[in-house]
Amino acid sequence: MIVNRNLIGPTLSKCTFDNFEILSDSHRKALAACRSVLSGSGGVVLTGPVGRGKTHLLVALAYEFNREMDYSLPDDEDYVLVNDPGNLVVFWPHIELSSSLKGGFDDGSYTVHMEDCKLANLLILDELMSEGTAKDGGISPFVKEFTEEIIEYRYNQGRAIAVSSNLGFAKMKDTYSPRIVSRLADMCGDIVLLDGDEDYRLKKHRERDGKERS
Repeated sequence: MIVNRNLIGPTLSKCTFDNFEILSDSHRKALAACRSVLSGSGGVVLTGPVGRGKTHLLVALAYEFNREMDYSLPDDEDYVLVNDPGNLVVFWPHIELSSSLKGGFDDGSYTVHMEDCKLANLLILDELMSEGTAKDGGISPFVKEFTEEIIEYRYNQGRAIAVSSNLGFAKMKDTYSPRIVSRLADMCGDIVLLDGDEDYRLKKHRERDGKERS
């Protein structure tokens, strides 16, 4: 089951590992790192500027990691037999999670969202720190606190996490506590910088256009 599948949207829902175009060595490394999460590597952090393919890989990972529950209803018994609990994947753009948690105190959804983030088999946080950094005043103490609480819990429980950020890993150290950043690094043996001097989407479009003309 993928929680917040609707936040992925129709365009990104087409993203797979197979249609991820490898345009640089960093793309190749990032693809391998995301695939390694499927085999229990613990997690991955993808950093780099806008338009380098980070969200494509995280969405593809969500679909690959997802496995629906398999259950049966015995004819002569009044119960459900769970043959396979499946995998619970929780997908959140970080800014959407921040907004939902801030507005979730009145209706009780705050607790539900936090529990989902803590207990999922795989938590995906896209565009971590999209609100900014502590130095430029863009991230609030509230966002910092709930993000660190989630990462701390998942680290202690050994639960997988996949993160993307437009900012470098060094910027995370400027924003979150050293303990939490250290835990995130330990959970995610693969920290991949998707670099390059061109937007991934624009480069794909240009290369496809060139092939069609040739």
